[in-house]
Amino acid sequence: MTGRLHACDNADRKPTGKRCMIRITILMISLMLISAGLAGAVVEVQNVTFQTRDAGKVVFSHPIHMSHKNMANNCKVCHYGIYNLKKRIRYTMADMAKGKSCGACHNGKDAFPLKVCVRCHQTKEIVYQVKATGATHFSHKKHVALSPNCNKCHPSLFAAGPNKHVTMADMEKGKSCGACHNGKKAFGVDKCTTCHPAREIVFKVKETGPTIFKHAEHIESHHCSDCHTRLYGTKRRGTKVSMAEMEKGKSCGACHNGKDSFPLKECTRCHQVKEIAYRVSATGATHFSHKKHLEINPDCRACHPKVFAAGRNKRATMADMENGKSCGACHDGKNAFDVKSCTTCHPAGDIVFKVKETGPTRFPHAEHIEAHHCSDCHTKLYPTTRRSKKVTMAEMEKGKSCGACHNGKDSFPLKNCASCHPTRELVFEVKDAGNVAFSHTSHGGLYACNECHVSLFATTRSTTRISMKEMENGTSCGVCHDGKNAFSVKDKCEKCHKM
Repeated sequence: MTGRLHACDNADRKPTGKRCMIRITILMISLMLISAGLAGAVVEVQNVTFQTRDAGKVVFSHPIHMSHKNMANNCKVCHYGIYNLKKRIRYTMADMAKGKSCGACHNGKDAFPLKVCVRCHQTKEIVYQVKATGATHFSHKKHVALSPNCNKCHPSLFAAGPNKHVTMADMEKGKSCGACHNGKKAFGVDKCTTCHPAREIVFKVKETGPTIFKHAEHIESHHCSDCHTRLYGTKRRGTKVSMAEMEKGKSCGACHNGKDSFPLKECTRCHQVKEIAYRVSATGATHFSHKKHLEINPDCRACHPKVFAAGRNKRATMADMENGKSCGACHDGKNAFDVKSCTTCHPAGDIVFKVKETGPTRFPHAEHIEAHHCSDCHTKLYPTTRRSKKVTMAEMEKGKSCGACHNGKDSFPLKNCASCHPTRELVFEVKDAGNVAFSHTSHGGLYACNECHVSLFATTRSTTRISMKEMENGTSCGVCHDGKNAFSVKDKCEKCHKM
C-alpha cells in the first residue's frame, strides 16, 4: 500500500507471519492504554474576563456554570450551540435581550434576568471632585438597593462610562440627577447638603483669634441659595470683608442687621473672648475679665478699637490711667470704681517675712487696706516688689518702714512685739529635776519684750546652759526671780520644775 506505513513493514528483512502478529498485538495494547489515559484526563477550565467598553470588567466563571444542574459538566450545552470557539463575536445587551449569548439562559426563567446588571457588572462608589463644594459622593449601592434595574439610568440618563459635566442649572431642568431628584420621586436638587459637604469654616482673624462659621446652624433656618452665590462664592478664595463693610450690609451684615438676625455689635456671638492675665512685675498677675465687663455692657465697641486695639496694646502706666487712658477711660470713680482702688484688680496677698531671731513674721495686707490706702505705703515707704532692703528694729524705732505708722500715736508701738512676731511656749529639758516650762504668754502680760531681749536673752535659743547656782547669783531667770520682783529661784521649785 503506497504512502502508508504498514505495521509489518521492514526495510531490512522480509516479514514473517509470527513476527507480524506480535507487532500488531503490541500496537493494539499501546493504543488501548493511550485511549484509556485520554478518557480519564480532566479538562481544566478557567474564568474568562471580558473588558466591556463602558461597564467595566465582566468575569464569567466556568466552574459556577458547569456546576449548575442544567449543565452537569456538559460543555456541549454551550459549545458550540451558543458559542462558537472558532469565531470571535461581540454581543450587545440588545442581542442578549433577543436570546443570544448569555440571554439564551438569563431570561428570568432558566436563570436570573439580564436586567439584574450588578450580578455580572461591577459597580463602584463614585467621588466627583467638585471645585466649588469639595468631594461629592455618589453611592451605587444605595441607589441599586432602591431600584436594582440599572437601565432606569443607563444609558437614557448616563452613559455607562465617563459623562459630560452637568451644572446645577441643568439638573433643575430635569437633566442628570434632576430626572429623579425633583422633590417628587426623590428629594429635590435644592437639598444641597444631602450630596455636597458643608463644613464648619474657621476664619483666621488676626485681632480676635479664630472665628468659626457654623454651616449646620445656618442651614436649619436658611437655604444655601440665600447666601450662595448672591453673597458668597462657593469657594474660599473670596476677598476679606471688614466689620465696617458688614455694617453697610455686605457679607454677614446682609442678615445680621438686628432685624433678620442678631446685630453685628454682639461681637461675642461670633468672636471668641478670653480672660486675660497681665504680668505686672510690681504686683503680680493682674486679671482682666471680659465676661464681667460684657455683662455690664455687651457692646464691645465701648472699648474696641477706641480705647484698646483688638490685639496687643502698648503698656499703660498707672499714671497714664489716672489721666484717663486705658482702663482709666471708665475707671474714673464716676463710670466705674477709681483706678486708685488698687486691690480690685491687683492681688494683695499676705506677706511672710523670714526673721531668723523670732521666726516667720506675717504682714496682713487685708487688715492694713481696711484702714489705709495703698499709696500711703507704696511707693513712699516700700516699692511694690519684695526686693526691698531689710530694715532693723532700731531703724524702725527711728521712723523707717513699719515705724512710720507704728509709733504709738498713729498705730500701736513697735514695742508691742507680739502683735507681729510669734511667741511660743518653751520647754527646757532638765534631767535632774524634770522639764521646765516657760510661758511667754504669762510673762508677756507682765513685762515688755525688751525687758528680757536682748539684755538677758538672745531671741534665738542659746546652747549655753545656766545652772541654778548662776541664777541664784542673779543671772538669767535670777535677775527677776530674786524674791523681791518675783518668787525666788531658791525656793518654790515646783513653780517651774515638774517634779
